[in-house]
Amino acid sequence: MRRSKYISLLVVVSALTVYTYSMRYRTIESPGAPDLGLVSSSVAGYTGRDETLEAESLLLLGADATLFRTYRREGFPPIWLFLGYF
Repeated sequence: MRRSKYISLLVVVSALTVYTYSMRYRTIESPGAPDLGLVSSSVAGYTGRDETLEAESLLLLGADATLFRTYRREGFPPIWLFLGYF
């Protein structure tokens, strides 16, 4: 009885070892950066305007894709939106 438990444990640990070792050499394809331009420029009565970031700031962030937009609506404070895809 006790011996069969040890054998079962050994089989499970061996299978996990082989599986994790095989995962080490798999390559996963990167999905690529999303098109952040698809984010709506008009939301709930707010109208968005794309802003620019300094090149140094973009370099420091290191994001693959960024969106910096200001949404404005008369009589309301502006809303700043920053999206970065890393």
